[in-house]
Amino acid sequence: MITMKQIGENMKYIRESKKISVYTIEKEIGISHQNLYEYEKGKREPSIMQCIKLSKYYGIDLNSLIFFE
Repeated sequence: MITMKQIGENMKYIRESKKISVYTIEKEIGISHQNLYEYEKGKREPSIMQCIKLSKYYGIDLNSLIFFE
């Protein structure tokens, strides 16, 4: 079973591999940088809508955002 920590680590890996800051994401799609940091640390669970926004922004499918491939 995948944990929130693993999902967060994957979200951070994707963001960093694309060289995008949390402040850029906040400005461009409206997810606060504080929330992004908490998602990436596994301290907060993103809503499905937040996950969809992020996957569209990164140009990847939702499964790739959640599951490390």
